[in-house]
Amino acid sequence: TGYGGDEIFLGLPHAYQDLFHGNPFTAWSHLGGLRHQLGWPLLPTVKALLDRSAFPRWLAGAVTAAPQSVARTPLLSWGVRQSPHPWLTEHAKTLIAEEFRAAAEHAEPIDPWRGRHVDIDGVRM
Repeated sequence: TGYGGDEIFLGLPHAYQDLFHGNPFTAWSHLGGLRHQLGWPLLPTVKALLDRSAFPRWLAGAVTAAPQSVARTPLLSWGVRQSPHPWLTEHAKTLIAEEFRAAAEHAEPIDPWRGRHVDIDGVRM
């Protein structure tokens, strides 16, 4: 229900994406329980686990005009995609998306491992 420190004991699920590429059976074993607990569907979870997209590619598409799905989806990417507020003009939304794409051309992750990147980014926030 908010800021209770659960992540100290559980960690973020992004670490399983990193673990999967070195030890897939262990990663799937641990992620399987979390998947059931959070209600993540099997196929989207497998797709997210196999996703090897680089940070710049993720950042370029991190802002989308499309509304975010309310369905339970796996959280294994470099971060959370954002939707601009509905009260912004189309011009403002376009400018924001263009700035993200421009920033992505030279962007580097905080850490090359996705799980560590997300953990450090979370601490920075």
